Amino acid sequence: MSDKHPGGRPRQGITKKVSLTLTEEEWSKLEGFSNVAAFIKEQLNPVPIFPSDPSVNNLGNLNSIDWYDMSKAAVEYRFNTTVKYGLEKDHPYTAEMIADVKNSIFRSLFPKDAEVVTIETKTQYICPFTNKRFGSIDKLVENAVPLLLRWKLAKVQRQDQIK
Repeated sequence: MSDKHPGGRPRQGITKKVSLTLTEEEWSKLEGFSNVAAFIKEQLNPVPIFPSDPSVNNLGNLNSIDWYDMSKAAVEYRFNTTVKYGLEKDHPYTAEMIADVKNSIFRSLFPKDAEVVTIETKTQYICPFTNKRFGSIDKLVENAVPLLLRWKLAKVQRQDQIK
């Protein structure tokens, strides 16, 4: 099988045709999803919910490591696309500079002419109030509570000053 992917997209999995017979009510439950595959994926990989039991800790901490494989062809496509569309139109970089950076990336990611790089990824939780990133939901909540309390106190103090 070739490492090249159509359109430069890495493979996401195996495609199989499936026929489903469901009731009207069951089909209506699926309407909230972009497609049936999205529903099935959510069922297979549920989003973790913050536990109500305080004895449960380290949910999604930075020790939660995933691995992502990427072929040389996919990295080259991403590099070329970034250079072509991701830089300012009148960028100050010479062709030689771009080639040096490309060589550096490929030497680092693909030592000894490896064909695939495995990249470590870590789960991050983004605070909806500050956009700061946290390694666990526990840390996110731990930082959000005092912040929101300070905001609430400031709001109450402003309202008291207006009265």
